[in-house]
Amino acid sequence: MKFLATAILLLATEAVATRVAYSFSFTEGGIEGKGGKTTKNGKSIPDDKEQSVIDHIGEWSDHKYAATKSGKGVNLITVTNVHPPKTSGEAKDQLADAQKIVIKHTK
Repeated sequence: MKFLATAILLLATEAVATRVAYSFSFTEGGIEGKGGKTTKNGKSIPDDKEQSVIDHIGEWSDHKYAATKSGKGVNLITVTNVHPPKTSGEAKDQLADAQKIVIKHTK
């Protein structure tokens, strides 16, 4: 019985969470020196915070980042950088900054 209750609780928790993915571009280096992307799957956020992240991450980040919903019926938003830096290291720094901003505003 405990197992069933735990399973139901986990399913309910999963159903009311939105996954956050980060995909940050850079312009130099990478394969063939043409830049690339650095990506990360972040922590899930409550569904009721999803639209707030999409609507306000630009404001929260001085318009350095944007967020979009990925498809209908999919609980996933993708955060991206608006102005890609030159290097992968700089893109990783931006990604970490964006992740801190999302966490701060979805606690």
